Amino acid sequence: MQANHELERCREIRGFEALVGALGYDSVADWLARWAAIDGLSLAREAWPVGVDPRWIASVGLPLLDHVQQSPPGSLLGLAAMPGCGKSTLCAWLKAAAARLGMAVEVVSLDDFYFPGMQLESAMAGNPWQTPRGIPGSHDVVLLLRALRQWRDEGTCAVPLFDKALRQGRGDRAGTRLLSADRLILEGWFVGAGPWAAARHGELSADLTPLSPAEVAYRPVIERNLAPYQEVWRLLDGLWQLSPTTLSTVMAWKRQQNQSQQQQSGSGLAEQDLETMTRSLQVCIPESALVSGRSADVVLRVDAQRQVHEVRLAGG
Repeated sequence: MQANHELERCREIRGFEALVGALGYDSVADWLARWAAIDGLSLAREAWPVGVDPRWIASVGLPLLDHVQQSPPGSLLGLAAMPGCGKSTLCAWLKAAAARLGMAVEVVSLDDFYFPGMQLESAMAGNPWQTPRGIPGSHDVVLLLRALRQWRDEGTCAVPLFDKALRQGRGDRAGTRLLSADRLILEGWFVGAGPWAAARHGELSADLTPLSPAEVAYRPVIERNLAPYQEVWRLLDGLWQLSPTTLSTVMAWKRQQNQSQQQQSGSGLAEQDLETMTRSLQVCIPESALVSGRSADVVLRVDAQRQVHEVRLAGG
């Protein structure tokens, strides 16, 4: 009964009925019946941390899994979400849940393709936040494109491993992994981001501290750095975005993420470094430009408690 109740609560989310229709269901009732019949909230439950809110599974996990299942083999799905909101765990669950349903799904992160340590230092030199990574320009886009195209051609590719705990939390490459999959998910916080009008170089979300002159001056650099990524976005067969209702919540999410990394590996960013890195993520790209390169097909608006408030579909 509790599981059915959590599924039923999805009806309360603005735009959820339209999402269910876009996923091919005749009604929310049909969608509810499908997932209740196979106890979808318990599917691959071991992939979630203890205490995961079943509403997150119901409103985010199951619709995404629906989309993956309905995508033909060879599909590349993009997932954009700010760090700390739980997308990495979500992707791990998607992979495990898809396997339960007979699909071979793998996840590739933009973070996997950070430059090696010294090259990363050079690429990030001069940014006003002195952030060691994370912003456009910190990734080996050539290598990423090569890997994605190889996967498209052969169903397999090699992906670098990046350990964020190395170099006192600044991170470095740590080997490679070979992946093989029928469907691939590319996740990262600015997947889909593109160029913006010059008038928006100073644009900022109202809930954040105003941009400094140095931040305004560096935004054209970020825009130039974004140009090579557009070829990656053009490979995407679909794009979903988990968008925070306010960008100020990203700091709380990142702090939780950093604490978890410190507990697991014994290494993480110092508080001041964490704050400046988070600031760079919040302000380096105008919020309106986060999906201007490749418009999202589905946008899920998520609050500070990681609850979905609204669903927006492309063209809606």
